[in-house]
Amino acid sequence: MAGLPGEGVPAKVSRVATVLDPASRTMRVEVDVANPGERLRPGMTVQVSLDTQRTPNAVTVPISAVHSQGAARPVFVVKDGKAKLAQVKTGIEAPEWVQIIEGIRPGDQVVVAAAVELKDGAPVRVRQ
Repeated sequence: MAGLPGEGVPAKVSRVATVLDPASRTMRVEVDVANPGERLRPGMTVQVSLDTQRTPNAVTVPISAVHSQGAARPVFVVKDGKAKLAQVKTGIEAPEWVQIIEGIRPGDQVVVAAAVELKDGAPVRVRQ
């Protein structure tokens, strides 16, 4: 058997080394994984994706929607056809999205395109 292409295998981190290798910036981690049918064999390589934290029903927006103004992280939302600046508190960030902890609600329309030139109160047209 060559492997388990495309098949996810859930596992749980059980032990983490206390020392980081400064040359490779890596750390040894051991995981516990069920192996019914002994399909996983010594010497196999894997691609790993770690969930470090889960937040069910989190509000997220594209990274391009969040602006940096000093310490502030505002976004523009659409209210009554106009752009309204909303100060938000952000959480987890990924390359393409940002979690919003407070400041907007699920279902709020957030301006993504052309938000750089936008001013508070400017009329906007929503395109989907």
